[in-house]
Amino acid sequence: MTNTAPKLRVSHLQAGYGDVQVLWDVTLEVASGELVCLIGSNGAGKTTLMRCISGLLPIKAGEIAVSGVMMARATPADFVGRGIAHVPEGRAFSRA
Repeated sequence: MTNTAPKLRVSHLQAGYGDVQVLWDVTLEVASGELVCLIGSNGAGKTTLMRCISGLLPIKAGEIAVSGVMMARATPADFVGRGIAHVPEGRAFSRA
């Protein structure tokens, strides 16, 4: 039997920093092999969403599932183990 669950499912996600709520009721699905782009103005919550999806920021409400597995209390390593990674933007390069 094939797993028909989306690779990533975010349902009614709410998150923020301290008392400042940044994300309100975010819901999206990404199928395996699908490419999705998040666009929006500065301060729209793109980075906050990515931090939640990669386990770097705890969620206040809602659900995140990877291949059908609930990730509510998962660590960043758990997300990587399921094939989800967050590569933040960098404007500087360093040479070793």
